[in-house]
Amino acid sequence: MAHCEANHPDYGDWLNRWRGINGFFFLPSFLIAVVGVGLRSILVASSAFALFIILYIVWSVHSGRVVGQFRELWQEQHGAPIETDE
Repeated sequence: MAHCEANHPDYGDWLNRWRGINGFFFLPSFLIAVVGVGLRSILVASSAFALFIILYIVWSVHSGRVVGQFRELWQEQHGAPIETDE
């Protein structure tokens, strides 16, 4: 994270902001699932699990798009990354 904050502050800010948003949405769905399991309610547990999966898919798609945008912007500003053979 130190690299992002030092070299890519816009991406670091976006990542920090989305970490907070993720906690706001993912934690409640996890807690609802735990309560559903504790209550032995398949409906509650499966609904919370489905909500978690949907949120994860939305986050993954959105994150992929934003990371791609940051990469394109970086390449426009700095040129294509150097390929190395390791």
